[in-house]
Amino acid sequence: MSAPCDSSTSTGASGTSAITGSLVGAGYPVPGYEVRAVASDEQGAWDSPSGDIQPGGTSVFYGPPLPSDARRSERTITWTWQYRVAGEAEWTSVPGGARTTHRFYTLIGAPLFAPGASGTQYAGPWVEVAEDHDLWRQALGFATDTDSGVLEVLMRGFFGQTGSLTTAIEGVKYDCPPMGGDGGASHYFSFTLWSVQLGSLLNNHKNGVYVNCSDVASCTSAMASMLGITDVRMLRLGFMSLKAIWGIGTPAYTLNLWGGGSHSFSYHHIITRDAGFRVSDSCMWLDEDGNPSALPGTPGFNVDRPWDGPDGYMALAANNSVTKSLDPLPKLQ
Repeated sequence: MSAPCDSSTSTGASGTSAITGSLVGAGYPVPGYEVRAVASDEQGAWDSPSGDIQPGGTSVFYGPPLPSDARRSERTITWTWQYRVAGEAEWTSVPGGARTTHRFYTLIGAPLFAPGASGTQYAGPWVEVAEDHDLWRQALGFATDTDSGVLEVLMRGFFGQTGSLTTAIEGVKYDCPPMGGDGGASHYFSFTLWSVQLGSLLNNHKNGVYVNCSDVASCTSAMASMLGITDVRMLRLGFMSLKAIWGIGTPAYTLNLWGGGSHSFSYHHIITRDAGFRVSDSCMWLDEDGNPSALPGTPGFNVDRPWDGPDGYMALAANNSVTKSLDPLPKLQ
């Protein structure tokens, strides 16, 4: 269903002289007359329940519906004015007008946050999240009118390194020694607070260029929920003896993630929206060339990938049987 488009507009209570630059009156109300604003854009006329405007007042305008998928939309609104003698029915247009450009974001559902998180529903960097998602949507060319489509764009765009998305989000790199990291530490996610500094990541990776699996899982789970995807949880995996993987921000598939022949995780965080039956992981891509224990690799994107089965996450990710347990959605710091 298309979302309604509405905009609240405040009117000025004073003006500035074009001749002297000094403060002057707004020029209205005019005794015996009513004045109203009229709005329209490329999609058609906007409706307003308000009539006569007053200095410093507020009017709400309802425009043509926005798209029903998750995206950014630009609307250029043309504003004109009309007047009538108080008590009469007919309005007369005032010559001239003005144009303003507005940006709207439609999401797949209402933004959701961790239970118990402080702040209002829209607290947090949700505009940056919606902006990144729309840029990735355009680059990848996927439809975003379903939860699965939105998640596909989010997970692939976060990892990047495909098509025109030449780097991972904010140019981050997996925190492993071959990439100059210090051994897989979390930099944006706090186990103690169970929260993620998502705003710091989106602020040009303020806490540094390196991320680990908990950073990636906490950020992508929070972003998915902010885009309106429901039932998102973090999923903690146990020890993994890894097959060929391509880590976020790394140049290629590897069987030697840590250097010196070490290629395993003591634990690994990913995300799920159905309690682990299917999983999504933007920390690493798996190998779908039919031989996941050898190089080179063929990108295996982990978006709602089944956990079990020959092409499941379990079969392609690890040589051992991996345990899994659900963790809650992280709070936003």
